[in-house]
Amino acid sequence: MKSPLNFLGTGACFNISKGNTSAFFKPNEKTIALIDCGENIYEKIFKNNLLTNIENLVVFVTHMHSDHVGSLPSLLFAASFMSNIKNVSVVCECIDEMKLFLKICGNPKANLISCNEFSGTYGIKCSSVPAKHGKMKASSYFFETNGNKFYYSGDTSEINLEAVKLLKEHKLDCIFHEATSIGYGIHTEISKLEKVFEPAIRNKVFCIHISNDNDEKLFISKGFNVPCHFFTKNINLSQ
Repeated sequence: MKSPLNFLGTGACFNISKGNTSAFFKPNEKTIALIDCGENIYEKIFKNNLLTNIENLVVFVTHMHSDHVGSLPSLLFAASFMSNIKNVSVVCECIDEMKLFLKICGNPKANLISCNEFSGTYGIKCSSVPAKHGKMKASSYFFETNGNKFYYSGDTSEINLEAVKLLKEHKLDCIFHEATSIGYGIHTEISKLEKVFEPAIRNKVFCIHISNDNDEKLFISKGFNVPCHFFTKNINLSQ
């Protein structure tokens, strides 16, 4: 199936070739919504001219690890100098940590807001749920926009059973879930995904935050989907 998200990277923290996991969607022609903004994402945003003619910039943050927020200050500073951008929002559940992070980085301008407060803005309905990612405060998100309903896990060692239920009941179009062959206790092992998603629906589960090429081949061999990067065109690897 075709992904409703455009990915700028699909890699785990140390996967340089795949880049930091980050995706975007455009609920309307004047708005872009980004999910996470790791160390190498700012560069990709500007190389692909993604902010051209954009008035509203929204960044959903799953947690505060550097491969998810590393270039967020640069993006916010750049946006403040672009005359076309009128509104900048950072949506997260770790607002105190985000305030401190941005203060250390020079206080780039942005409206920090919780998911519940933001939901409904710019045609984006969303809700967040806590994710288990070691001792880090982390969130997963449910989204509804442009007629698409999907779940984005972010980094987590647990599978959200409500998301699984909704997918099986055809109340979600797809799920974007982190996956690894070795979880280290803070990430989701592919064996866990195999147990809850039967083969018939695995093409609706996109594996992200990928550690290496061997893992990607493993996920595809088991019937799961893997999103392609925006700048290499979005094609299906699993039908």
